[in-house]
Amino acid sequence: MEIKTVAIIGLGALGMMYGKQFADHLGNDAVRIVADRRRIERYKKEGVYGNGEPCAFHYVATDEQMEPADLLIFTVKYAGLAKAIESARNQVGPNTTLISFLNGISSEQMIGEAFGFKQLLYSIVAGMDASKIGNQLTYTKIGFVSFGEKG
Repeated sequence: MEIKTVAIIGLGALGMMYGKQFADHLGNDAVRIVADRRRIERYKKEGVYGNGEPCAFHYVATDEQMEPADLLIFTVKYAGLAKAIESARNQVGPNTTLISFLNGISSEQMIGEAFGFKQLLYSIVAGMDASKIGNQLTYTKIGFVSFGEKG
């Protein structure tokens, strides 16, 4: 399956870093940063910066109806995962691939229970040096994503 649209839930260090990488390769319109309207207004007002460059992300409110994304990535902290799952409902369709960048297997369990395990890829992320302070992200190493199966 070709990935043409990516939705990201969570704009912390990993969400910003990988969002920027996807936007640089697919274009800003192909990458959706999904958030509530209050956060979107803050992001637009304050800006979001990766290595000093403004990130012109395409923001989508959680309640907006649209075609499902081809790829949905969760990059929130574990404490925010249940809310993120609810926020992602308008992004998921029968062919949406789901990935959690929260290391550990409990996030995959929660996402699989919400949307089904068939579309879920088990993964871990490592090797990055991302540091986020406020709306400023700095990094020199993007790290890697390793995929596997539930053990």
